[in-house]
Amino acid sequence: MPVWLRNFVALIIIAFFSAAFYWFFIRPYAYRWKPCHGPKLMEYVFPVIMEFYGIDVSHHQGFINWDQLTNNKDINL
Repeated sequence: MPVWLRNFVALIIIAFFSAAFYWFFIRPYAYRWKPCHGPKLMEYVFPVIMEFYGIDVSHHQGFINWDQLTNNKDINL
């Protein structure tokens, strides 16, 4: 077997096993490497790619009319 063919086959095998190692052992935990500089809620920082749906009930919003809110058919509580 020529040296160049042996090296080429070795390179293909190394590439295959490297890809398989990444796919089965690294990829399931890759979400931890995403940037976490988004909104902070309950001591947990959510990634920027997450979306939030809901109603802000903090004291900064003032009085909330819960009766009007529960009667609103556009909002699912």
